Amino acid sequence: MSENKERELQFGIDRLVTNGTRIFGWGWVAHPVHAIEDVTLLLKGDGWEKRLPVNFGLARGDVESAFPRLRNAGSSGFVVTGYSPRQPARSIVLELRFDDGAELGLDVSHVLESRRAGHRKA
Repeated sequence: MSENKERELQFGIDRLVTNGTRIFGWGWVAHPVHAIEDVTLLLKGDGWEKRLPVNFGLARGDVESAFPRLRNAGSSGFVVTGYSPRQPARSIVLELRFDDGAELGLDVSHVLESRRAGHRKA
């Protein structure tokens, strides 16, 4: 992955939450030149790792309005849900594959919110 491509990439993680072993989140990701073909979420812990499938290509009119020059901005949304085999996940990486075959991993560990299992916001 060229440094230029990474620099031009735009993304937003609207929410990424765990409550024990369950992970749930959504956001968007797009590039001005290259289409993103596939997205996964890589979870890594002590002695384990697991890739979660990401439902990518969801409508994001807000992104299209804010970033009209990004390729496929209007369908740049994603949602992910799944379970880690154990906790805690020490590293969480949003993995992208572009239309030219290039791949890029974005460390999104810093945006993870932790909640106690069974407790919801009031």
